[in-house]
Amino acid sequence: MQLAITNMTVEKKYYSNIEDNCANDSCNNSDLPKLETVQPRNGVTRKSFLKTVGFSFGALMVACSKAPVKKAIPFLIQPEEVLPGKALWYASTSFACDSGCAVHVKNRDGRPIKLEGNPSHPINQGGLCSQCQASLLGLYDSKRILKPEISGKSCSWEKIDNEIINELNEIKESSKEIVILSNTISSPSTYHQIKLFKKKFGDVRHIQIDDYSYSAILDAHEKNYSKRLLPQYHFDKANVIVSIDADFLGSWISPTQFTKDFQKNRNLTSEKISKLFQIESHLSLTGAKADERIVLSPSGILKFIEKLDATIQGESSDDKLVNKVAKSLLHNKGKSLVVCGVNDIDVQVLINRINQKLNNINKTIDHRRPSLQYSGSDIALNNFLDDIDNSKIGGIIIFNSNPIYTLPQGIQLSESIKKVKLNVSISNYNNETSNICKYVVPAPHDLESWNDSELISGLLSMTQPVVQSLGDTRSFRKSLSVWSGAKAGERDLVRNYWKQQYKSRIGTTLSFSKFWNKLVHDGFARIKPFKVPLKAFMDSRPKLKIEKSNIEFSLYQTPHLAMGRHAENPWLQELPNPITKITWDNYASISDQFADKNKLNNGDLINVQTKMGSVTLPVFIQPGQQDNTISMALGYGRIGTERFHSIGPDWLEKKPTINLNKTVGESVSNLINYSKSILYFGIVDKVKKEKGSWDLAQTQTYDTLKNPIKTAPASMPIRPFIQETNFKSFKKDSSSGSHHTHPVTTMWSDDHKYEGHHWGMAIDISACTGCSSCVVSCQAENNIPVVGKDEVLRKRDMAWLRLDRYYSGEGENVDVAFQAMMCQHCDNAPCEPVCPVLATVHSTEGLNQQVYNRCVGTRFCANNCPYKVRRFNWFDYAHEDVMENMVLNPDVTVRSRGVMEKCSMCIQRIQEVRIEARKNGEKIKDGQIKMACEQSCPADAIVFGDLNDPESKISRLVNSGRHYRVLEELNIQPTVGYLTQVRNREKKSTQGNHHG
Repeated sequence: MQLAITNMTVEKKYYSNIEDNCANDSCNNSDLPKLETVQPRNGVTRKSFLKTVGFSFGALMVACSKAPVKKAIPFLIQPEEVLPGKALWYASTSFACDSGCAVHVKNRDGRPIKLEGNPSHPINQGGLCSQCQASLLGLYDSKRILKPEISGKSCSWEKIDNEIINELNEIKESSKEIVILSNTISSPSTYHQIKLFKKKFGDVRHIQIDDYSYSAILDAHEKNYSKRLLPQYHFDKANVIVSIDADFLGSWISPTQFTKDFQKNRNLTSEKISKLFQIESHLSLTGAKADERIVLSPSGILKFIEKLDATIQGESSDDKLVNKVAKSLLHNKGKSLVVCGVNDIDVQVLINRINQKLNNINKTIDHRRPSLQYSGSDIALNNFLDDIDNSKIGGIIIFNSNPIYTLPQGIQLSESIKKVKLNVSISNYNNETSNICKYVVPAPHDLESWNDSELISGLLSMTQPVVQSLGDTRSFRKSLSVWSGAKAGERDLVRNYWKQQYKSRIGTTLSFSKFWNKLVHDGFARIKPFKVPLKAFMDSRPKLKIEKSNIEFSLYQTPHLAMGRHAENPWLQELPNPITKITWDNYASISDQFADKNKLNNGDLINVQTKMGSVTLPVFIQPGQQDNTISMALGYGRIGTERFHSIGPDWLEKKPTINLNKTVGESVSNLINYSKSILYFGIVDKVKKEKGSWDLAQTQTYDTLKNPIKTAPASMPIRPFIQETNFKSFKKDSSSGSHHTHPVTTMWSDDHKYEGHHWGMAIDISACTGCSSCVVSCQAENNIPVVGKDEVLRKRDMAWLRLDRYYSGEGENVDVAFQAMMCQHCDNAPCEPVCPVLATVHSTEGLNQQVYNRCVGTRFCANNCPYKVRRFNWFDYAHEDVMENMVLNPDVTVRSRGVMEKCSMCIQRIQEVRIEARKNGEKIKDGQIKMACEQSCPADAIVFGDLNDPESKISRLVNSGRHYRVLEELNIQPTVGYLTQVRNREKKSTQGNHHG
């Protein structure tokens, strides 16, 4: 056994919050809060409550559980070995995010209960984002629109179809236009149906707008290459990446795909790894992983782009930062990549100039097989707004879009839409837009519908229903077909289209029937891409319009809520922001310098006034924030989130998550600067401090690994939980950055030998991007409840996996490290001997297990756990919506009040593989068991396996120089280890290699 010595000097200090990074440490390890006396609700006892819920759940299963739709693959004829209780897996595609992640859907007895990434699909390559993971809960949300509505009242399909068809025919006879306003449609069969609809009703215009606009990239390509397109970006082929205000690991375009590709060129066994420069105003996930981070205001970013373009073209510059970036790019021509998230055509033209000069086109930037994930046009939107104001439009059909919320002109647009003769919203939820439309057509969930999509030219993805519709819903494609007079079914509309395209686009020796079955079974197929006729690069050098002010603002998407599409999903609302660790709110991020100058503290309310509008938000002091920039998250203040007023347990001292009839957070869409393009930054005219303050529920203010100074050993006030080095030092010595260890002397013999398996886990801190997909995957797999903001404020969140975020440095210049922290399954676990009823025990395979039926809730184990990863059920966290209980995993016990719980290392998955292996007379193979967190991770940062197998991947990692264990000096022998953070920068290792 090797132990890290404790009398070491830690040169690089990591801290979890800005308050911790001070000389006077005022924090303390308070005792666990006392269990309040909770009166039974309405006289219902625990026993009768559980009995009722059990009966309701059983009745619900009988009434609502439906077998998978016929003709859904994998089984044409159900084989004998498929038994009740045995999971079936179906390939499909989720559009919870705009990337279109390919998924495998786990279906138990007709209920989808878990989504996993399709490892064969070229986009997400087995990873899965938090939005797609959480979309499963949305399937069972009874607040969805489940029936068609006219003027807010439910009606039959016959009635709504007849009225809409009559209105369409009347508009056709008039001189006015019909507009279809939608998000980007990547479905070829839906495009075909739109063409048939246009043929039927004549003057029909289809306008695509995206919730978050990428229009400038497409428009700039049209200007430079005479073809409007969004290229594919190959981060795996770039040795140097310069990302300018583009959070490609968090929310920009296709983050799961980009994370997978980025990690391919960060293989530490290679002689070289890519280098990432990030230029931004607020700290993003990409900025957190950057090797070099440059912090500039929005106006400073525009100046940087102009200077970088000039330097790349051969002009001299006296800006050291620009010269450093340009030098690195010029040394890697054809193997570099410059991306930019600024939605301005002139800016994107300069980015095209830079990449063209660097010879990156069709190397790291692919024009031949462009991305079709975003096609929205700001120019088309502008023309539409002019026409609807001038009463040129007679009918509008809005699909999968919420322009009243996402556009800054939402209020004015709502008045114009109300005046249009025919206004139809096709949506899952009653949102800001559907609330003003006379006709509301319910759209099915992805898991209830047939669909196709071509997200990248030449890559056909398939969506199939894995459960019959839980409501009376209908796809947009089917609605257009009905209104056009056709009678084909949902499946046939997709299948018949591809039967027509079989010869021209599929090009396979298989018969169409076999091709179709294989497509549905696999979830995707390669087809012939569209030819992209590009002209030679047409150079232009626009002068950027740069407005500068003492205070500027920037608006950004969070990785989980995006533009508010999932605001009604409680899993995502309670998922902590990966950087700030705040739940259930948005806020105004400011720097500590700005806070000191304006005498602001966390939670103080400020009113931010711009020429577009104003908003009042609580402030949050954010390390790494540009000093003169206020950053605010989009996607909050959504209609529909009023439902969360009462979320969480109901008891005497409960405080609501939000005030009655209020929304979660505040909308900042009115600050979006819209002229010829939609801009997410601008000038602040005035900042005014308002009276009062707001409680921000931040998860990383408790359950930390930090020792308070007053109780810590004099030699070690801060435990070294993050170890770090740079790539150059690592290649010389693989143990660079690791603390020297010495063997421990013990009087006790090793009487806990693991003869069979000894399970363990390794987590690569260098690979982890903080995306939090693992957190949601764990929640879905293990029936972890949502508790609400009040309980989070009381330090009672229930997440088994805690994604800790740590800073190093001060002010704008900070490094960030993410550390996934769950039960470490210690071989010498301190939680086990203190339990008076032996509710926490050790298995013969090295797992620390919790026996729920024995637990009496003393919480001694939680008090004795140095990692603070145990969770106590203060209440029975029943779902408000009984229908939501259908999402529960039947393989995992739903814990009751008074019981302690924590990471089980997905024991149900271990048992499932063990049973299959035993039945087949086989041994469990390395990698055959995947933890829920491991399987979803886009960065492949988590590895689970058998420590007793010397050939296993986990054993190789444990024996590598990078491996270390957190708090190993306590001799608790954790089986979860971590791999040293490695950055690609010219800097000596600043932590580790210390001697006692």
